[in-house]
Amino acid sequence: GKASEALEYYDKALRTYERIMRRYEPATEQHHRARGEYLRLSLLEAAQLARQGERALAEKRYRRILDFDERVIQAHRGLIRLMLARGQRATIERRYRKRLDRDQGDFVATYALGYLATLAEPLKEGDLKRAEKWLKKAVSLRPQSPFGHLTLGRIYEMRERYFGRAVEGWLEEAILRYERAYALNDAKIDPQTEADLLINLSNAFVALGGGWKEVDGFCQRRAQLGHPFRSRARKSYHRLTCGRAASATGRYERASRLFEGALSLARTLKLERLETEVLSRLALNEHLRGRFAVSNRLFEGALARLARQQGERARAGIERTMAYNSILLGQERSALTLLSRAGRSLASHGAPEIKKYIWIAK
Repeated sequence: GKASEALEYYDKALRTYERIMRRYEPATEQHHRARGEYLRLSLLEAAQLARQGERALAEKRYRRILDFDERVIQAHRGLIRLMLARGQRATIERRYRKRLDRDQGDFVATYALGYLATLAEPLKEGDLKRAEKWLKKAVSLRPQSPFGHLTLGRIYEMRERYFGRAVEGWLEEAILRYERAYALNDAKIDPQTEADLLINLSNAFVALGGGWKEVDGFCQRRAQLGHPFRSRARKSYHRLTCGRAASATGRYERASRLFEGALSLARTLKLERLETEVLSRLALNEHLRGRFAVSNRLFEGALARLARQQGERARAGIERTMAYNSILLGQERSALTLLSRAGRSLASHGAPEIKKYIWIAK
């Protein structure tokens, strides 16, 4: 019922904006505003249909947007994803290469080929190199478009985070590209890209190893935007990130709410490793709030899950923190027992590896 009501609303609103655009000349403010609202609602409708699994309808809506204005990159991106899900990679590539054969300066086709390369499965470093070549050309053709910068940022982030090319400055490059894209994006017309960029910036700053004040700011802006997440899993991971930022900046009550939201989603989606991490983060946050007994109960829950997930290397650190909680509660016997457990865990399983850093100064 709600889905059909939403579609009916979109149809009525879009027809209204179409009438306004026909009534006023393109140079008028009325036409300009109606065009912006038409694109905003069209993109929202198509994205909502895709989230709901209505892929055929979503594809139809994206094609209608391109009939209205074939330069709308958001529609090309959405259509590419939907066609890839149907196994049409070769068809997509042929289509955009034909456009380039006709016009080597075609920004849309150049960007689309770069974007397509980033969606290869399995993704290899060669795919990123090929994508980077296309996207750098796209940026040179249209530097004021946010999308070339956005996707280049994604390439640079993946080089460091997923392919392990650390200490080469790729995360810093990714952040610069994301910030440029964020500055160029029109949030009113395209809140989806705005939301994606805020999440990307959050993740990149966390991966860089800090900047929690900045991450907290990105999280608050993402929350104020109020735009739906692409998936519930992405929402859960983002809540974990925002919880960590809130805790690191001393906003412990807010952090607990965010962690609890992430935990609820992780359990619903049966994301067991995420559930374990959120429990551990929530337990540490409760320790920082001074709720030591609650913290230990949560840590016990995390330990039970670690045993199932072969995460034994984390046991010693958790048990040591639990011992400290017990000391703060005045439970000395319990603290001694937990310290003994931590010692046995360390002897049996060791501890998580500490990241290796290259010295740049002595």
